[in-house]
Amino acid sequence: MAMAQRQAPAACLTYDEYLREGEVTYRYDVIDGVRVVPPAPLTVHQILLMNLTFVFEQYRRNGGVARPLPAPVDVLIRKAPLRVRQPDMIAISLAVYRAHNVRAIRGPLDFAPELVVEIISDSDRKKAFAGKIADYASIGVQECWVVRPVGEIVEVLVINGRKLFPAATYVQGQDVQSVVFPDLRVPVYDVFVE
Repeated sequence: MAMAQRQAPAACLTYDEYLREGEVTYRYDVIDGVRVVPPAPLTVHQILLMNLTFVFEQYRRNGGVARPLPAPVDVLIRKAPLRVRQPDMIAISLAVYRAHNVRAIRGPLDFAPELVVEIISDSDRKKAFAGKIADYASIGVQECWVVRPVGEIVEVLVINGRKLFPAATYVQGQDVQSVVFPDLRVPVYDVFVE
């Protein structure tokens, strides 16, 4: 007896349809073929993202080995059913950046960035956040910075295989230390400065 294959609903976006869309100028994730558009980020989220982009870019320009890319940057988790994530920021080693010719990519990154940054607001659901982290682990992301505006905290999580390990939690007066990029140190003050 032949088993019927499970088919995605007609409204689900396929990988080929996604590629044909061209540039989409708003933030979203695609979860099992369904585009999930979050509400517009709060101003504090955007300030923190700009601060992080600035300090990561400053690090790169001062000889650091990672290239930062702020959202929106699509990261392919899987093609079928289509799953795409958009971290708030990613950092890719310059060697990987050059090997994949990132400037020429038309579509999602089909490789794992070494580091992702997620800015978490009070309204973010724990289950949704856990899903993002699981997706990053599934493709080989090695490190995740979780930036929490409430309390001005930065947590560094290390992903080894599919397992998540807290590396450290940083507060005002401390420097966030990357595990993947050991020469990357960011004062917590610089993340949350007004």
